[in-house]
Amino acid sequence: MLQRLVRLSAFALLSLLLLGAGQSRAYAPETGVWWNPAESGTGLILDLQDNFLAVSVFVGDTAGNPVWYTATGFLTGNARFDGTLDYFPGAQCIGCPYRPTNPQIGVGGPIRIDFNPQDPARATLTLGGRVTQIERFRFYYKRPEDEQRLPGVSADLTRLMGEWSLTLDFSDASGQGDGSYFGDVLIFDFLDADQYGDFVDGCRPADSLSGFCSDTDLDLRYALGEYVAAEDTHVIVVENSPTTYASYYLALGSEVFSGEGAVYTRGTNPSGFVPLRGFRSASRTFVEEGTGPSVKSQRKAGPGLPLTAGAAQSKRAAAQGALDAARQRLEAQLAARRAAQ
Repeated sequence: MLQRLVRLSAFALLSLLLLGAGQSRAYAPETGVWWNPAESGTGLILDLQDNFLAVSVFVGDTAGNPVWYTATGFLTGNARFDGTLDYFPGAQCIGCPYRPTNPQIGVGGPIRIDFNPQDPARATLTLGGRVTQIERFRFYYKRPEDEQRLPGVSADLTRLMGEWSLTLDFSDASGQGDGSYFGDVLIFDFLDADQYGDFVDGCRPADSLSGFCSDTDLDLRYALGEYVAAEDTHVIVVENSPTTYASYYLALGSEVFSGEGAVYTRGTNPSGFVPLRGFRSASRTFVEEGTGPSVKSQRKAGPGLPLTAGAAQSKRAAAQGALDAARQRLEAQLAARRAAQ
């Protein structure tokens, strides 16, 4: 099966050329640590809440002493930030009693960040009149063991490891109608390679609670993913049914993505692409080891052991009275609004 599916990645790359991908409205710059990989020792920390961005800049003075500045402000649209850097001298030392700083507002001068709408983890930084390219610091999406297994493997591929949840918009698809959404869950937990290049192996799990690929999942719903550097696009092919595949073409950030996908008969070219977006719902460590960040309310004992929803159902039953009351209030509000129309 593996060799047969490996060839699908090459087919998916060819079919990518047939995809007329439009820019999605869904976009938000990634938060976290940012830097220029060619200029280690300096960087930024970004935090975005709604459309308000807070930036901390770690640089040095003319003597090379480390200093930090901050800037806050609203984004222009959803992809540009203009601010002024405030300086905070006299900060508290480690272990010392707290002492307030005396901020010097605006002394650091202007800062501008133009985010790349095609990649939420890349941007252009203008600081002190100097323009440089920055990106989200991916400090653990590629691990030493990845390099040992596949020398030269790209971090752009290894960051696909983990579990991802997708929402597909079928509102414009033939016969579906407005408000038609469908979902998918994909897990990638193994790095692989052959004459076609490097890729990740995984599955569509039997349910959204498991967090692992069982042998049955791999037998029935195998999935492969590949990174196409020339297009900065991740291509995924999934065994959707005994007669169909699902292909996804993603602009992948560290934790979120957007793109398009299609379900089509095996042996044919995909068509009828629909927009999609999604997010990382479990970390690579979780799907490989059962521990680590995950949105799952509980974890199973180990790989291959299915997770039941019994504990979650018991917890929900204990609070059912309050939940039912809230549900009934919402139902009454919906009925009242309809009646008032």
